[in-house]
Amino acid sequence: MPDNDQHKKDIYGLCGQCMAQGDDLIPLSRARIGEKVEIINVAACRKMEMRFASMGLRTGIFVEIISSAIGGQVVIASDCNRLILCAGMASKIWVRPEKRPRRASNDGTEGECLPFFNESLPLIRMAPGKQGCIARVNGGHFSRRRLGKMGFHQGVPVQIINSSPSSDSIEVMVRGHRFFLSEKDASKIFVENITP
Repeated sequence: MPDNDQHKKDIYGLCGQCMAQGDDLIPLSRARIGEKVEIINVAACRKMEMRFASMGLRTGIFVEIISSAIGGQVVIASDCNRLILCAGMASKIWVRPEKRPRRASNDGTEGECLPFFNESLPLIRMAPGKQGCIARVNGGHFSRRRLGKMGFHQGVPVQIINSSPSSDSIEVMVRGHRFFLSEKDASKIFVENITP
């Protein structure tokens, strides 16, 4: 091998100010489906930063996690755009999850709204006009995947538009779109934080 081989090493990291806020920060690749996060820092080289900027991914903006694959690929929503990031790119973007609303606890004090708590209700038992956040989606892999493609993910708001005993379907609104779900599908979707 020639003696003049050249090697390049790039070291990425967070500045001291971001490290001080590090308790809230996670890489985008670790954000949960349905979660809305704020981009705090892009730990990448200048060329990669410019590439992210051309995609509209800059510090201070909020993006929503649409889906994530086992291999680490992440689909996000930024404004009206849908972007697909590989695991390497998603790991370079550091984000802070949006603050969840606080709810009153049993002792009268306020506590953080947790993604799972005991008071969840199947979608099929909700009355028209009621809305809440999806706590979980039950069922087999293909059933959950099909509902996930429609936008039914943990943490996503859902509202009952119409539900009639004489009908075998329920009209719901998710992410600004209306869907008609069968009673079987509606019984697999559990909702929390339901409006009174």
